[in-house]
Amino acid sequence: MSGNAVEAHTLLANQLAPAWYQATRRIRSDKAMFNEYVRQLPIIALTASAIKGDTEKCFDAGFDDFLTKPTARDDLKRTLLRRLVTPRIRGLERSRSAN
Repeated sequence: MSGNAVEAHTLLANQLAPAWYQATRRIRSDKAMFNEYVRQLPIIALTASAIKGDTEKCFDAGFDDFLTKPTARDDLKRTLLRRLVTPRIRGLERSRSAN
């Protein structure tokens, strides 16, 4: 890596807005803009909203997990560890179905 590049291991989407859903869909699907590493990064929604259907909306957009605020430190830690250690199952399924 050079310059101001930073290697990310996960993305936390704080204060969900329509732009985050659009951005997540694009990260997951835009092969021209994002390499495989970036497209497979875990993306975790972090929001104060717990409206029915929010979780499904996040998963449909390509998020890997969903946490509501306030989030207990242990819940955040457990979620991050699960996502950083476990490969994206959805990504593996997509790769298999493409073959």
